[in-house]
Amino acid sequence: MNKVMIILYVFFIASACAAPSVSTRHTETTAYIPASNMTTPERFNDADRDACAAVGGHYENAGLLGYFRCTMAYPDGGKVCSDNRDCQGACRVGEGTEVDYSGRTGGYSGVCQINDNPFGCHADIVNSIPRPPLCID
Repeated sequence: MNKVMIILYVFFIASACAAPSVSTRHTETTAYIPASNMTTPERFNDADRDACAAVGGHYENAGLLGYFRCTMAYPDGGKVCSDNRDCQGACRVGEGTEVDYSGRTGGYSGVCQINDNPFGCHADIVNSIPRPPLCID
């Protein structure tokens, strides 16, 4: 019995240490960055920055780890929206907007995400209802 408990414990700990999967698809609560779009600070180079600029991006440090990434603007950034389906990125609560995050009230509108940088604190609007704020570092 004791061996079974130890094996289950080891399995539980190992599964908690698994690396998260990387996806380029936007979900309701989290936007992911493709791993190929990030460069460690030690591997920063002018070729990456130039390639990013060539496609209209902005090469910048992002997140707590300071990884460099090519941040791309969304063509509909800043447009009024009421759901993530209205935007290429996410429909976000606008700065300074008073919001009831209980989920009991709807009728909110927001603005489409300006660019594909997921880092920072934001709240999405889904079906005219604001989701609780989320901070991504």
